[in-house]
Amino acid sequence: MQPVYTSGIYNVQGDSQTSICITIEPGLLLKGDILLKCYHKKYRSPTRDVIFRVQFHTCAIHDLGVVFGKEDLDEAFKDERFPEYGKVEFVFSYGPEKIQGMETSGEWS
Repeated sequence: MQPVYTSGIYNVQGDSQTSICITIEPGLLLKGDILLKCYHKKYRSPTRDVIFRVQFHTCAIHDLGVVFGKEDLDEAFKDERFPEYGKVEFVFSYGPEKIQGMETSGEWS
C-alpha cells in the first residue's frame, strides 16, 4: 500500500472525551483496501508509536459512514490507555463536495 494522505499533527489533552475531525480536502476517490494508522508522536523525538490501525475494503461499505469501536482497532483493543468508549468513524460522500454540518476546523467536542 502507498500512502495517499497524511494529516497534520493534532494535540489531544488528557482524559477528556475530545473528538478529532480530520477532513480530507480535496476529497479522495477511495477504492479497494484502506488502511488508517494513527500515531503518537513523542515530544521532541523523531520516533512515533502506533496508537491504532484499522483496515477495510471499500466493497464492505454499504452506507456513507462506518464506525469502528475499540474492539475493532488493532493495537488499541488491548491498550488500557485507549478509552473503552473510543471509536473511529468514517463519513463518506458520493462526490468531492463538502458535507453539510461537518466541521473542518480540526478539533471539536
